[in-house]
Amino acid sequence: MRKSSLLIALLALVPLITGCPAGGDGNGQASGTSTSGGSAAPAAPAIQVTLVQTDLGLDDGYLVRDAAAALTALAGRGLVDLRASGPLPQPTPAPATSYEFGLPVDGSGKPGEMTLAEAELLLDEVEPTQWLLLTNWLLLEPALERIADGRLQAELVLVLNDLGLLEPVADPPVPVYVVSYDIRAIGFVSGVVAAQSSNNGMFIVMAGELDPHAQDYLDAVWAGAKYHTNGAMVAEAILPMNDRTGLVEPEIFRSVHLDLKEQKGEYFMSNHYIIAAGRSTATLLYSLAEQPTNAFVVGAYGDLRQARPARVLGCGLKHPGAVLEYIFSAPAAGDLAALADEQGRIQVGLDQGAVGFTDFEMYSGYHPDGDDIAEAAANVWAEIAAGELDVAELIAQHSGR
Repeated sequence: MRKSSLLIALLALVPLITGCPAGGDGNGQASGTSTSGGSAAPAAPAIQVTLVQTDLGLDDGYLVRDAAAALTALAGRGLVDLRASGPLPQPTPAPATSYEFGLPVDGSGKPGEMTLAEAELLLDEVEPTQWLLLTNWLLLEPALERIADGRLQAELVLVLNDLGLLEPVADPPVPVYVVSYDIRAIGFVSGVVAAQSSNNGMFIVMAGELDPHAQDYLDAVWAGAKYHTNGAMVAEAILPMNDRTGLVEPEIFRSVHLDLKEQKGEYFMSNHYIIAAGRSTATLLYSLAEQPTNAFVVGAYGDLRQARPARVLGCGLKHPGAVLEYIFSAPAAGDLAALADEQGRIQVGLDQGAVGFTDFEMYSGYHPDGDDIAEAAANVWAEIAAGELDVAELIAQHSGR
């Protein structure tokens, strides 16, 4: 067995939190049965769910496909009445050929290149529904505007990715629930992966300022790199993002990148980058892997390996599909209010199977060290999942860096 396959096997060990079976009464008694010989109670009606299938970047397309697959399975079990607005985003069929990879292009049919205006048109096609599901925060405000003025009818909005949602929505016309991911395990493993691949232990890590977990990600990557290579040197930055487009403007990235290089000095020769910058991530991965940087890169939070298969070591993942399974398998199945905190956030992470990491098969096809990287990642991920490695504690140890 290839060692990279070991990672897949170990990821399967990550436990999913499950309550009583969906439709149960909370005490192991399935609804629709009677212990006294009486007639069976009717099953709860399926919840009408509409997924807006946006393709606002390659990461967004990945999230939509992940959510759609889970919703299809839930519909097959009679738990949801599934509708969709827009076609399912297509995966990237081949490696990128230019740095515009995944950026918005008006009228483009290529994966990830949908514009915000085109995405908003999908909202106008939504028929009356109970739950409106979004994977991209850029559509939340226009969706709520349409609900408020009656152009769109929905009882609540569930946002499956909390990027861009730094504050609770003020006075929404319907309840808004937001899935909030604990991404520290992803960041930690990203640092380990980069450290295993690097010869000099020097790294640059960047996160987008509209990510509510940006600093958590930087801290976790640092801790993972130091855990694997004690002498690791990590330069870090939070990239300014355009809050209207979700993009990191090229000139801003170049300025931040140059500042980091100058701060670290001429002897800082990093050729490994770890990037989590929203829609811009795929573009940055591609450009950094080209000349003159010619770096190896790690991305988050979707499968972006096709940006440069020979240079992308792997990517941390968010799994909205696992979150939906969790929502409908918890004791209060489908009761979002019971799962959310006072701000409407549904906290998920490793225990719910809501985060993960790609395998290394694609990278290993180009580089012989792929199996060693896969083994290092698998070992650390298994230790985190088993509770043998406390990421939060290791992050705290390096908080004074």
